[in-house]
Amino acid sequence: MTSRAWTPSAGLAAAAFAVAPELAPAPPPAAHSAREAALTHWQEGLTLATREAWPQAARAIARAARAGPSDAFLWVNLANAQRHAGAPLRAIAAARRALQHSRGDPLALRLLGVCLAYMHRYAAAAQVLAELDASGHSTPEVMVQHGSAPLSLQQPKPADVVLLRALALQPDLVQGHAMLVEACRERGMKRDALECMKTVLALQPDNLEALARVSFEKRQLCDWWSLDADIHTVVQAWANAVPGQARVALSFTLLSLPLAPELLLAAAKADPVALSRGIKPLPARLPSPAVSDPMQATSGGRWPGERASVGRNGNDLTHTRN
Repeated sequence: MTSRAWTPSAGLAAAAFAVAPELAPAPPPAAHSAREAALTHWQEGLTLATREAWPQAARAIARAARAGPSDAFLWVNLANAQRHAGAPLRAIAAARRALQHSRGDPLALRLLGVCLAYMHRYAAAAQVLAELDASGHSTPEVMVQHGSAPLSLQQPKPADVVLLRALALQPDLVQGHAMLVEACRERGMKRDALECMKTVLALQPDNLEALARVSFEKRQLCDWWSLDADIHTVVQAWANAVPGQARVALSFTLLSLPLAPELLLAAAKADPVALSRGIKPLPARLPSPAVSDPMQATSGGRWPGERASVGRNGNDLTHTRN
């Protein structure tokens, strides 16, 4: 849910605030009932959201939005709930509905931009987040998200501009410096990329990913003077790491260093754990009914005992036989 206190529009104001009778005449019974229903459903959604029951919260707030369809803040809350519930397309629709009723709403713009980027619609996300930036309501964290959109479109120069503005406002923003590394590398500015990664490491000395990247960037510049010191630092960092902890260690990058096999194995185990957090597992069996006719199987059915799997090399969804 959003952290802002609920400030409903005129259509729902009487449901939350006591208004003097001479300033606000009594609404018709039907309108009063709609306001009460909207407030009740919104409070139910807020309670569910505090328990992180986001799908149920989204359904409750959707009922509130239907009861008060002209209130932009209800649609903003619905967009946020849908985003947390794992329904980005519904979140996009709700955020756009909020902007129809409250043009330029900062929360709606932020949610819309974040969800568009999540759906890999980077050009649209950059446009929305640029509008938020121009309104003066953006934050350094949102600016970093804005910078990542053109960077994903292989447009590092406009990404540089946004990222440097974000870091001017918050110099210790680690993600901003890390994103600037990618922008510099895309522009062929390898030494600048190295300096940006050194800044990340200065802010987070135990960051295993930054340690691996610093060593890698140095080797790209034929800087071998500190190789022994880099290896010692990486070994010490892994010695102090919590066993089994999910860490992005760039295990393939570490292969270029003469490290012990045990350390490389630990890095190889940590990477997939860290990168797979939040991913929902595929079902053990496909829900479609099994078929026995090969012609039916090739036209969308499946063989008995087949399960879904992801192609390792082609990145395509395939069917495999047990």
